[in-house]
Amino acid sequence: MNLYVKKRENGMKVDVLISCMNQTDFTIIDKSNLSQAHVVVVNQNKESNSVLVRNERQKMVNTTTKGLSVSRNMAVGHSDADICLIADDDEIFVNNVCDVVRSAYEKYIDADVIIFKIANFREKFHGKTRKLKKIDLLKVSSQQISFKRDSIKNVQFDINLGAGTPNGAGEENKFLLDCKKQGLKILYVPLVIAEVVENSGSTWFDGYNEHYFFNRGRTTRYIYGFAFSLIYAIYFAVIHKKDIQSFSRIKAFRLMVKGILKNDIGKEKTKK
Repeated sequence: MNLYVKKRENGMKVDVLISCMNQTDFTIIDKSNLSQAHVVVVNQNKESNSVLVRNERQKMVNTTTKGLSVSRNMAVGHSDADICLIADDDEIFVNNVCDVVRSAYEKYIDADVIIFKIANFREKFHGKTRKLKKIDLLKVSSQQISFKRDSIKNVQFDINLGAGTPNGAGEENKFLLDCKKQGLKILYVPLVIAEVVENSGSTWFDGYNEHYFFNRGRTTRYIYGFAFSLIYAIYFAVIHKKDIQSFSRIKAFRLMVKGILKNDIGKEKTKK
């Protein structure tokens, strides 16, 4: 379309990719302050498989599939943009967020993946633009992630991880690690793109309990391997001591080690 060509001439096209569930209309786009943005919504539900077009910038993919990683991959597949920004249904974006994202990629032209700042998330990278190392990738949340679509053609979100699986979160960390393994350049740029609505609820996190720590060990082993996951279990128990006041750090560590030794994620399909 001519409008699409004009958009390319004015700069890289940015799509915001929203993963959500049980939506009945396009209200989620307006609630997210994305009325003027290019948006692909993947709406997982129990009844409909269809694609609804709101206008030339926005569409909703209804699907009866399950799993957050499945939703993320489907959203990427329905995008034709140069840059994709990952999003959930509990964010309120800054005005002209696509311009903010585009400007970062125009400034840092070699970046394949850029991690942005969420206004009400604790700053973990000292507020400075920097290349992210392997250990840094564990500190990133999915709402911060953007990427050049052409750069991630050989990378997908792992369907063994994420909401909708029995394994909890970690799909964003595995995705970023796989990007790193592909030699992609991952950069943190402290530009605010959104804030997350507090107390919006989570489909996987129900507090720091035994199940959480056990799964944390399982997912860390799956993503990073045995040796690193043991080191991380110690680090996590120490660094999150304020968050796990209902647990002793020793108990939290032991539960994570139990999950590490379980080492069963991704192996279910081979069982008879």
